[in-house]
Amino acid sequence: MALPSSGQISLSQVATEFNVSQPNISLSNLGASPYNTTPITVGQPVELGDSFYGESSIGLSSELYSDNLASSTSWGTFKGVNEIDLTPFKGRTCRLAIHYSNGTTGTSYRGDFQIGSIITFGTTSLNFQYNQADWQTTRVNTAATKTAYDAATFYQFADGTTSGRWNRRNTSNTPSSGTGVAPGSGNPPGTQYYAYTETSGASSTMLGYGFWLRGPAVTFASSGNDIELDIAHSGSNMGTYKVFLDVTV
Repeated sequence: MALPSSGQISLSQVATEFNVSQPNISLSNLGASPYNTTPITVGQPVELGDSFYGESSIGLSSELYSDNLASSTSWGTFKGVNEIDLTPFKGRTCRLAIHYSNGTTGTSYRGDFQIGSIITFGTTSLNFQYNQADWQTTRVNTAATKTAYDAATFYQFADGTTSGRWNRRNTSNTPSSGTGVAPGSGNPPGTQYYAYTETSGASSTMLGYGFWLRGPAVTFASSGNDIELDIAHSGSNMGTYKVFLDVTV
């Protein structure tokens, strides 16, 4: 339920909406909420409504993590607990939403980004090797913004090598030369399946192209939540990987 769009807003109302512990209410920690789209600047005079009118804890969070990727020939592991404060999401039902923007200065098809199929989300283990239900991808260039995400059309994530979307693949590296890392024993651990962004196509179209992938909804526990996934990013045109949560309840 969103906060009011006019009138008085109390700190307790904001804390309830954003799942902040009542004893910890302050303008600084509320302003840093991953939902708040108008952050409060310390030392700046502010009316509470200026930052929170109409805000809601439902929907896409602000950007929780971003990495400008360098090329690497081996798989690595991303652990959210080392990078993201997941406390505001405890008890909430969320979808993992990953955005990748292809690089902008190299050969466009040498920017395929990969994610291994076994993913820890909250305290739940997901594996799209066995279950692709509720894994969805965009099929057109889509920016890493809430407005673009909300307006996007999502499609079932599927096997293939189709340009401009996330595809599921196994056994070998991505099909274009000079990009992708093959899965193998232990790389990524326990699976040979992965999702990847197919960046082939005209440079005028695919340089800087944005891909969204989102997974099934999971309810976070009261503690012990994490986001852990294996990633690979080999190629001369690697771009930017970003992590968001789409809060549904």
